[in-house]
Amino acid sequence: MDSSFANESTSPNFVVITAVNKITGKTKEICTEAPFVIGGIERNKGNATQQNYKSASFYFNTKAALDNVGFDEYTYRELIKYGQNKELKTIVDYLSRNPMVTMEHNFQGTRKQQFMFAYVLFNNGIMSTSGCMQAT
Repeated sequence: MDSSFANESTSPNFVVITAVNKITGKTKEICTEAPFVIGGIERNKGNATQQNYKSASFYFNTKAALDNVGFDEYTYRELIKYGQNKELKTIVDYLSRNPMVTMEHNFQGTRKQQFMFAYVLFNNGIMSTSGCMQAT
């Protein structure tokens, strides 16, 4: 995961993290862009800014931090429904069968759709950046 946070290009990596809402105690796995995690940590209050990027768990203690990472951008139910999309299944199947292929895919969906798209790819072993995806 460190390399995802080290990527300072204009096409940042999507990462799947365990996000903890320290306000409500709610924990959930979300997909977001690596710089948004860094921005969320910077929006925390107090010592919650000292977090280890090698961990997949991140703690956010302000609404601004949670909004930055997209904590409430989509529900698990919406993600499951989105993952049933036939076109998305075709992309996943193609990349899964061709692991050395890098595919440029200009996805123009909403922020919510982009996060869900990257999450489904990630759960199928396909790493993606804002503008590119590759099976690993």
